[in-house]
Amino acid sequence: TFIAELTDKTGFGPADAARAYAIVRDVFDLRRLWKEIEDLDNRIPAATQIAMIQESNRLTERATAWFLASLPHPLDVAAATAEYRPAVEALAAELDAVLDSEEMARLIERARALEAVGAPADLARRVAALPVLAAGPDLRQIALRAGKPIRRAAALYFTLGRRFGIEWLRDRASALKPAGHWERQALSAAIDDLFACQTQITLRVLRDAPDHVGNESADAVEAWLEGRAAAASRTEALMAELRAQSTVDIAMLAVANRQLRSLSAV
Repeated sequence: TFIAELTDKTGFGPADAARAYAIVRDVFDLRRLWKEIEDLDNRIPAATQIAMIQESNRLTERATAWFLASLPHPLDVAAATAEYRPAVEALAAELDAVLDSEEMARLIERARALEAVGAPADLARRVAALPVLAAGPDLRQIALRAGKPIRRAAALYFTLGRRFGIEWLRDRASALKPAGHWERQALSAAIDDLFACQTQITLRVLRDAPDHVGNESADAVEAWLEGRAAAASRTEALMAELRAQSTVDIAMLAVANRQLRSLSAV
């Protein structure tokens, strides 16, 4: 069903989807992760093992679609792995430096919850970091296109995601239950657009922020926004309105994406 859904979503064939899956498996070293989770049989609750596998599945779904859409075809599994695995490993090593205190606290909380039921600390940390590491391929391309270190690209990417509520909105969107095929497709497209907007805004900041702001991501964002106060204010007002709603729907996501695109184009 994974391959069928992926080909339906992207328009690529099963062989392309299988190659993209193999790239994700190797870039994120998922074989080792799965084995370590399976080795916990009868040592931790089965429900926890399933939850850990499901977290890796969410990463796999997102990253496989990303590689299908972002790399030239036919996909070269070995070459893509050699290019993107070091970027993911570098991001994993820099999480303390690129995440703000709130996001880092959330990661630590997720890891401690897994440790509390018996997961080894290192494995718990890796699983807890998967939602963040899923951005690794995007960040590799952002850093390459902007000519900046991946650490700087990552710090800006996550700062912008929190500054404009993009990560919050994506979480709310991911929690929605689509009613049918077309609604599921529309929801998936809206989530993809949120990722694309975050990428585009990050690129703009990396290219346009004055050099004198140094490497502090928050300072770089504020410097970039100085000449874009009206667009930033509209974006923040819209996100505040969305946060006040009990739930979000696809129409709200479409409006939010339009506003974020307009911010990235200013």
